[in-house]
Amino acid sequence: MRRAALASALSLTVALAGLTAVAAVPAQAADGIGKVWGWGNAGSASLTIPAEAQRDVQAIEVGGAHVLAMKDFGIIAWGSNAAGQTTVPDEAKSDVISFSAGADFSLAIKKIDAFTGKVVSVSDGDTLR
Repeated sequence: MRRAALASALSLTVALAGLTAVAAVPAQAADGIGKVWGWGNAGSASLTIPAEAQRDVQAIEVGGAHVLAMKDFGIIAWGSNAAGQTTVPDEAKSDVISFSAGADFSLAIKKIDAFTGKVVSVSDGDTLR
């Protein structure tokens, strides 16, 4: 039994060595080519990872039951949309410099110019400006 546990731990260590981003509850990770991997409770559909999250994901955030991922062009989202938190507004589809996923909302900071940013918030389908 100890050999099996050690082999399992070594396999996990090797698998984790190439990850570039990790988020939890449920767990999501992006590997060296930017492919998102997920594990944990699949009840929220956040483990149903869309095709556009299979490559070139730069960073990920996990909310209560949804996931946000940053790509070159902006934010993509999947999972529960009960409060509109995965409805990505047009403003968050380009020039995003930072983002976060809350329990049932999503936030992004859109770059306006070298010194100015704008917070884009999504919850219950509303975008706050």
